[in-house]
Amino acid sequence: MKKIIGILILMLVLFSSIGTAGNLQNENSDILTSDNQNLPNFLDGTVLDGSKNIIISEDGSPPPYLDSDKYDIVVSREERDKITEEARQEYIEKYGIDPFLKEKSTRSINKFQSIRQLLKEIKTKENKICNPAINPKGSNYGPYALRDENGDSKLYVYIVYAWGNLEVDSSDKANCLNDIRSAIKTIKSKFNVDKHNIYEFYGKNFWNARDCTVDADEQYFDLEEDCDHLRCDRSNVLLFGWSKFATSSGRSNFGYHCIAHRGFTWLIDKDDLAQHELSHCFGLPDHGHLTWPPCIMGYTWLFFGVTDYCDSCKKIMKDQMHTEPETKAVYVQFSSIKVKSVIIDDEIITFSKVVFLDEGEYTIRVLPEDGYTFDQWESSGCVLVDDKNSHTTIMAITGFDDPPLDGQLKVQVS
Repeated sequence: MKKIIGILILMLVLFSSIGTAGNLQNENSDILTSDNQNLPNFLDGTVLDGSKNIIISEDGSPPPYLDSDKYDIVVSREERDKITEEARQEYIEKYGIDPFLKEKSTRSINKFQSIRQLLKEIKTKENKICNPAINPKGSNYGPYALRDENGDSKLYVYIVYAWGNLEVDSSDKANCLNDIRSAIKTIKSKFNVDKHNIYEFYGKNFWNARDCTVDADEQYFDLEEDCDHLRCDRSNVLLFGWSKFATSSGRSNFGYHCIAHRGFTWLIDKDDLAQHELSHCFGLPDHGHLTWPPCIMGYTWLFFGVTDYCDSCKKIMKDQMHTEPETKAVYVQFSSIKVKSVIIDDEIITFSKVVFLDEGEYTIRVLPEDGYTFDQWESSGCVLVDDKNSHTTIMAITGFDDPPLDGQLKVQVS
């Protein structure tokens, strides 16, 4: 019965949207002409045109643990908004067209296709659980809220925008950010996470989706392939990819990556969709249609705006969110230009990464590149170095008291 009601609502929206799309197209016929569609992007020539790998943060600072060679520039959200608005006004003066209205008018003609795709998706998913969220990699795999030096649990969400034909409209990126803000705020409040930070990534060398079709699985794996290195193997960093359109509302699994698209903005609340996909990362499965009790992991309940979880999902989410793995995550940081490798016992590390180590002692040594000389080791958290001035020494992994601490091992060369 609930599904029938939902489909009736969809049909009502379908018929009303056909007229709306037609009216929008008529009202904006001057915007939708072929000549105007071939005009350049209004952000061309700015730092936001995608030619540089740019990170947008609240205060203009990069994410912690991320090496500077992984990006070109960091700007604050205030700076981003200022650049966007100035470019928008210059575009209006030059071409007589508001680029935001141009993007909106282009989106309006795709509504019928979006409705048909959603109905097809519902039919396909009727008796099928699309995402069982199985953990294939053991108990030390999967995200959780790491504690910082003050003992506060913390999550990071990196929003990565597709670059290329699947790029989200510039006028919609503020909505993308707000939807993730709303989703992570709900997750924080329900599962007692103390802090969070959100960063936005955009550029052709972040998520280059030009080789992607609209297939959602393809986009999901492409995001993982292109951008997993940005996490630096941190267990509390999640990648959320936004694309313009895909064959499914979103894709995610137990792990650190998920994608969603903007095609159904007016059918499913995007903050709810973001919460649904982020929840998969912590091991929650899809429930299918017509399930009880109400839970955001059920398709029908997602459509009707339910943001709470059933008892089973609450337990899974809580256990994963706050269960530390048996090993400790140690971030080994060095310049790959100046250092050939760092060796921890028998493990050879050739680039900055997180390694998982048990409590105990390890022999560490560094091999600088030709022309460079080892200076010293720097350590923090659960990492103690016996002789910081020796290129070969003993490292102890400790600090397993409550709250547990991750550690960092940094190599200084000159």
